[in-house]
Amino acid sequence: MPAKEEKMLFRPRRPRRLLRPRGPLQLLGRAQQLFETGQYQEAAPIFERLAQGAAERGMWSRAGDLALQAARCYLEAGQVDFALERGKQALRLYGRGGLFGKVQSILPRMVQALENKGYHEQAQALRAEVEARLAEIPPERRPVPPVRAARWPFFLHPDQMPRELPAQCSSCGAPVRPDEVTWLDQTSAECPYCGSVLKASTGAR
Repeated sequence: MPAKEEKMLFRPRRPRRLLRPRGPLQLLGRAQQLFETGQYQEAAPIFERLAQGAAERGMWSRAGDLALQAARCYLEAGQVDFALERGKQALRLYGRGGLFGKVQSILPRMVQALENKGYHEQAQALRAEVEARLAEIPPERRPVPPVRAARWPFFLHPDQMPRELPAQCSSCGAPVRPDEVTWLDQTSAECPYCGSVLKASTGAR
């Protein structure tokens, strides 16, 4: 057999391309997609992994938000013990960042979510436990009593009110809810999942 044909027959195989590990935004998009389609048990571990990564970087608010989303997954899946565990983890992460006001504002929503699912005993136990912890905080570090959140930030000019935020974050694809974002200025808010800046359209009042 000619040497040329022999080389063609025994051509070495090209090494397979290794799949690159997914980055945080890709994982977040995947988790959010699973959540939106009701695949809660598949989404929860991804949110947990992202929360751990954010905590390792000292991103306490972001880590707490992601742990809270994992808690939502478990609650929707009917796994209340896991939901409570992750919910408490979220509050601890906020606390590590000194975000006691955020703890105080999110606690009623957590309690209401449990109540809505029929977990009345667990809801009241959670409220009592967290309120007791908040009472132990030194007076100078205690959060200001929460005021019912308005749909839009209080510092807006009266002639310029945002019409609406985008329905989804353009960076991670997470749904955007005006009462859950952190407002940065009159027309900018922070995505609670990836931290990207969201712009609200404005118009005359």
